Amino acid sequence: MEKMKNKYIAVIAILIVVMLVILAGYVNMTSSSDDDEDETETIQIVDQRGHNLTIPVPCTRIVFLVENAMNTMFAVGGADDVVGVSSLNYGTEKEEFFTAIAVNWTSVVRFSSLSLEALATANPQLVVLWSASENDINTAAIEATFEIPVYGAYIDDLTDVAKQVEDFAKIIGKESNADDVIDKMNVVIKEITDVTDNVSASEKPEVFWMWTDIYGTAGIQSTANDLIELSGGINVISNWDNTSKNLEHPVLSMESIASLDPDVIVMWYNTKVDPSDIMTGADYVAWQSLRAVQEGRVYEIPSPFVYDFHCPRLPLAMLNMAKYLYPDEFSGVNMDEEVDDYFASVYGVHYPGFAKA
Repeated sequence: MEKMKNKYIAVIAILIVVMLVILAGYVNMTSSSDDDEDETETIQIVDQRGHNLTIPVPCTRIVFLVENAMNTMFAVGGADDVVGVSSLNYGTEKEEFFTAIAVNWTSVVRFSSLSLEALATANPQLVVLWSASENDINTAAIEATFEIPVYGAYIDDLTDVAKQVEDFAKIIGKESNADDVIDKMNVVIKEITDVTDNVSASEKPEVFWMWTDIYGTAGIQSTANDLIELSGGINVISNWDNTSKNLEHPVLSMESIASLDPDVIVMWYNTKVDPSDIMTGADYVAWQSLRAVQEGRVYEIPSPFVYDFHCPRLPLAMLNMAKYLYPDEFSGVNMDEEVDDYFASVYGVHYPGFAKA
């Protein structure tokens, strides 16, 4: 009887072991299935320098080492996906803007300079920096250290802005937002081209673009060149008989500028020099023989923040430029109203002040 009892116990023990093995297999299979379902999806993106990237989507931890690209991300709805940013220039206005839109802005990691140690604290899935080269050393260092993709932002014309809008919307899983932003850009661009498309080439003013180094200008392969042409002007450097006009930022001599003799001078925002200095200042006597100066057509871009033309605010920069080039035709345009409407439409905040729209 005792033997029979022991036999039954042994059989039951074997059955329990078998059931545990089967159960363990089922759990493992279910876990594997769940893991497959939880695997991060990715997309393939070619960045603006031709670098092929595999990026997790939606990407929710992005570091921006170039600010104007971050303005694009904010436009397509990715404000709260930014976890790190390089230092901001031109005072506190930008901080107020970003704080008004991004819920987590105060917790964003700040980089005074690129440091792999500091970058690690942000734990990014993607880094965006300014680069035209696939051989960029910062890209190589970040990719090797963190094994994450690095998006090279490089804006050279209007189509580059549109591509960046589309890429960033895909990266955060909000593709339809790209169409919305581009449509809003095109509304303002049409407001300009409805006028400038009717101007003959011979009537278009020739423009000298003045960067903050004074003699540095916009080459014919640059976004500022596109800005001038889309606004109905001609970049005067296109008349220069020097191959360096093909550079993004050629530097001219005063003699060359005098020989080009532009109709209009447009200065990028400059904290040290104003249009009045160019027109009457003792240090700029050589400039005062130019047609643009004699006719009082020297202008300065008033806000590098509002008129950042390396992001979706390019149409605002175009409209402001068009008012410089065609003051009569655009006399009815109130830039304060246009800027406020655009910020409210694209970013959901008013300008100035950044109150919710």
